[in-house]
Amino acid sequence: MIALALGLIVGLGLAFLLGKVKGRSYELTMALYTPLFVYIIADGLSMQGRGNIFVSTPLGDFQPGELAGVQTFLALILAIIYTGFRGKRALTVDEFPSVSLLTWILIAFGIGLTASESQVLLILGLALYILLGALSRRNLPQVAQGNPMSGRTCRHRRFPRSLVSN
Repeated sequence: MIALALGLIVGLGLAFLLGKVKGRSYELTMALYTPLFVYIIADGLSMQGRGNIFVSTPLGDFQPGELAGVQTFLALILAIIYTGFRGKRALTVDEFPSVSLLTWILIAFGIGLTASESQVLLILGLALYILLGALSRRNLPQVAQGNPMSGRTCRHRRFPRSLVSN
C-alpha cells in the first residue's frame, strides 16, 4: 500500500496545486490522473518481486502485480470521491461539457489500468462505471453552476431596443 499512499500524494497534490494556479476545472481533471501515478509507482515496486511471492491482505492473497491493480482500483475510487466533493457546484456551464467528457474517459482509463493486472477488477470497474452513469443522470442539474436565461431577456440586454425585432 506504499504505492497507493505515494501515488495519492503525488496525484492529488498536483491536482490541488494546479487548481490553485489554473482553476477548478484543471484540478478536477488532474485528480483523475491519480490512478495512473499509483499504477506507475505500484508497477515499479512490484517489479522487484516476480515469481511465487504472495502478499496477504484483508481482500485476499495477491501476487505483487495483482496488488498493483488493487491499489490502482482503490486510487480510482478515491479520485472519484475527491472529484465529487471538490467539483460540487464548482464548474460553470461553459466548463462542464469539456470536463464531463474528459472525466468519463479518464475513469475508463483507470478501469483499464486496474483490469490489466487482474481480470476480476474489470467486473468491479464496469459495475462502478455503470453506477456512476446512473448517478450522473440523476444529479446532472446540480453539477453545473448557472441559471438559464430566457431568449427575450438575452435579446434585450445585448441589443438596443430599436434593433430588436418582435
